[in-house]
Amino acid sequence: MDETSNLKLPYILAAQSQKHITHNEALRALDAIVQLSVADKDLSAPPGSPAEGVRYIVGSSPTGAWAGRGTEIAAYQDAAWAFYAPLEGWLAWVADEDTLYVFNGVTWLPAPGGGGGGSVNPVSLVGVNATADSTNRLSVSSPASLFNHDGAGHQLKINKDAASDTASVLFQTGFSGRAEFGLAGDDDFHVKVSPDGSAWHEALVIAGANGGVRTKSGQVDIASAATCNIGAAAAQRVRITGTTTITSLGTVPNELRFVIFAGALTLTHHGTSLVLPGAASVATIAGDAAVFASDASGNWRCLAYQRANSPPLPDTGGRIPRSVMGMSYYPVGNIADDAVGVVSTGSLFGAIVLVQSNTTSGPQGLFFARNAPTSPQSVNLSATNTPGFYNVALAGTTGTDGRVNFSAFDGDIYIENRSGSTKSFNLWVFGG
Repeated sequence: MDETSNLKLPYILAAQSQKHITHNEALRALDAIVQLSVADKDLSAPPGSPAEGVRYIVGSSPTGAWAGRGTEIAAYQDAAWAFYAPLEGWLAWVADEDTLYVFNGVTWLPAPGGGGGGSVNPVSLVGVNATADSTNRLSVSSPASLFNHDGAGHQLKINKDAASDTASVLFQTGFSGRAEFGLAGDDDFHVKVSPDGSAWHEALVIAGANGGVRTKSGQVDIASAATCNIGAAAAQRVRITGTTTITSLGTVPNELRFVIFAGALTLTHHGTSLVLPGAASVATIAGDAAVFASDASGNWRCLAYQRANSPPLPDTGGRIPRSVMGMSYYPVGNIADDAVGVVSTGSLFGAIVLVQSNTTSGPQGLFFARNAPTSPQSVNLSATNTPGFYNVALAGTTGTDGRVNFSAFDGDIYIENRSGSTKSFNLWVFGG
């Protein structure tokens, strides 16, 4: 073997004369290719007046003295051109670009992180303090990642091939999925979570076609209790089971819950912490549904109540739509002794009111109601003790004791229970 395998440096042979010539050739080769820095890499013809020792990467389709030497290192040494064929992995700094290049066995490419704004395009894998693979072709291990603007805005783009594919951002714990948002299997925007990386719960879907928002929270069961803490439930939809009287829904602030009652129980009105329609307690039946919201202090208000077998129950400030027959239904519920139930009709010019009491001694029948100053007039309203009629806002102890009193005042119908025991009422209002 007369030369080295990689750099092709000539060996000094045994008993060789003029050894200095061979040694100097090796030194000249080393001078050309060690710490390689070239002036240019794009020239296809040699410059007219090259400086001694200058080096170039010969460009494509070379001519003149460089003919047939494409991609090789051309070094001007001792007033002549010497050529050195690069091997895969050689590095060369290109001075006119201030960029580091690497030879891949075929051509010269900018080296990753080569400086001077040099591109790493294309490379198959990039790992930053981590190992990239065929799936995670960009892998970064760091406390944070920054994507900064270049003088204006900045967008992070995740593109997919077809609508049925997925383009999303996945959050993991120990490389097991816990939350994901994006285009998951279609062109709607999905938000979903998982407790274990296998079972996924979709919380929100925004339709790509029209921007409509659909929530997909599940339903949880909570047993009825004096304090039935629906605000702590893990879902917006709650089914309350059991028959225990409820006096509180807990104190969790700023929550919204959609509630279904699985059985018959009493939901107790409280003027601050549990405000119910008509300011009266509600006797539920299986299948009743309601919407409750808590304020910043954790006080709950029933925003809507739907009987399982009747039209909606309005709250104290609203009025349900009239049916095509001009009837509004108001299931007032329980009214304690010396308490008042108020049905807000919005306006009341003249109406027939049908009264049904769920207790045998309570009033049953019809009366005619108009706004003050005229008191309601009995049409056919009977009770154990004759009802009283007034043209003022009843307060619980305004009317005669020992009976149920009625008034129509400022668009509201008042039912004052002074009978001596709790009674439950339903009203049907015809006209208005």
